[in-house]
Amino acid sequence: MKPTRIPPAEDYRLLRSQFFRCFTDAPGRAVLDHLRRKTMEVRLPPDAPEAALRDLEGQRRLVAYIETMMKESKSHDGQ
Repeated sequence: MKPTRIPPAEDYRLLRSQFFRCFTDAPGRAVLDHLRRKTMEVRLPPDAPEAALRDLEGQRRLVAYIETMMKESKSHDGQ
């Protein structure tokens, strides 16, 4: 497995602002709300297979990453 490349600060700032622009208008908020409902607000039963738990956790991490990028854009880039 290759190590993850850490983008330079300039690239990261641009990427954060792109996330912000993608998800702050009405359609973007609707998409993010949908992703949140389908991942963060889902509860699996206690007997759910391990594969289902791992799959849902990966989806949750992706939604959390999007939300984190947007929060960082607001606080660091003055959006």
